[in-house]
Amino acid sequence: MNKIPVWFDTDIGVDDAVAFLVLHRQPELEVVGISAVSGNVGLEHTYPNARNICHLVGARYPVYKGADRPLYAEVEHASYVHGEEGLGGARLESSPAPHESEAAWDALYRAAVEYGGELQVLAVGPLTNIAIALAKYPTLKTLIKRLLIMGGGAARGNTTPAAEFNIYADPEAAQLVFKSGIPIVMCGLDVTLQGYLTAEEIEEIGNYALLINVADKGTFVGKKAELVFTDGTSKVVTTEKDYSKADNLKYDVNKDGKFTEADNTAWSTTAGVADGQKEPVIVTYKVDNDGVYTLKAVDVAKSSYKVASTALNLKNDKASISVDKCTVNDVKDTTYVTANSATQFVVADAGSNEDFTAYTGIKNAPTIAAGKNEGYKTDVFFYCKNGKMVTVMFVLPQSKVAIEDDNNKMIFFAKESGSDLEHDKDSNYFEYNAIVDGKITTVKVADKAGAEDKAGYYSHYTVDKDGYVSSTNDYTKVQFTRNYTG
Repeated sequence: MNKIPVWFDTDIGVDDAVAFLVLHRQPELEVVGISAVSGNVGLEHTYPNARNICHLVGARYPVYKGADRPLYAEVEHASYVHGEEGLGGARLESSPAPHESEAAWDALYRAAVEYGGELQVLAVGPLTNIAIALAKYPTLKTLIKRLLIMGGGAARGNTTPAAEFNIYADPEAAQLVFKSGIPIVMCGLDVTLQGYLTAEEIEEIGNYALLINVADKGTFVGKKAELVFTDGTSKVVTTEKDYSKADNLKYDVNKDGKFTEADNTAWSTTAGVADGQKEPVIVTYKVDNDGVYTLKAVDVAKSSYKVASTALNLKNDKASISVDKCTVNDVKDTTYVTANSATQFVVADAGSNEDFTAYTGIKNAPTIAAGKNEGYKTDVFFYCKNGKMVTVMFVLPQSKVAIEDDNNKMIFFAKESGSDLEHDKDSNYFEYNAIVDGKITTVKVADKAGAEDKAGYYSHYTVDKDGYVSSTNDYTKVQFTRNYTG
């Protein structure tokens, strides 16, 4: 499939962050660049916001600095809507990617030339960057196939009774762009106010988990379920229904390992699974205010695969993943699926299925080569929301499967160097003597990470924008009572 090249111009706040996440997950689009502009908040925030959100989802899109003010108008921001830094108070880990030195308008023109008139520009902020690019490069209007704008309104405004914010923030830039002759599709405020997500659609966006067990005499009783989440954590949760009953989950797995819709059984015995053993399944979930979970098996009509005790070839330097003995379109054969920077991987420790590690993006995933012989097999559960592009994949390897994780980071907290909670800038932290990736040092651990009792070994730690350790993954998590490998 030939992907559509897209340039994303944004004053990234809460709304544009959601737009970016949707854009990023479209397999038919290729994001070739992002330009930040002053708007919802200042450029000093929109530029790092764009970089950090890319880092959050494992994307490696180049991000360029654009205009820090309108062409002529006074600076107008909407921090009263989006928060002081533009993301509603959310604090993201700082992107380690190198900074681009090229100005946004120069980079946009270069990309338009490179793609020979096929580049489409999605502008969801004030049009300052686009106006400067058109003024500096008059031929640009012939090199952009289409400019799609979120801005303006046919019936009402949101900043004044008549003016929508993106146009209001730089009206002279908007006038220059609209008069340039460039092909424009305008999605105004009156259109965006009609768009919404249903509860079911929100549920489908990303709340995935592997349902690994339900209430059972040998483990736990009542309306309970044991879930592995896409962040690598696992826990027993209280559920709305008893999901051991057929009509509450509505899925089945036939003898060939293919998911089918059925009402006769919620759990099924398949080849490679011990007789009577309950088979895990990928679900979406929602949680009410009381912490009660409602589960739903992913839509089998789209593409949901379970491959029991089979061969797997997952390489983090390639987007293609081969999975043996997977049934697709009623044909049982080796299946090749693809992954991108948004794909979520959850991988269990080989042979234990007790500890899980989460990865976002194919380049961050471990390299796994599981064979067909006993001990070298793996159970693979994956969901492709669109075609053969993997949305989420759970991997449960057997004891002899080699997992090469070049991205693994290990930290050991010896003890606090000071007993009191320290304060620096806007954050509280504990200072620890530590060993980080084999080096003796001291680290600052954010108060929110529960640092007062952090002594011990941890893996896959994250660091926030202030340089504080903000989260860690413990080696010891919920221990499952069953062996789910075949």
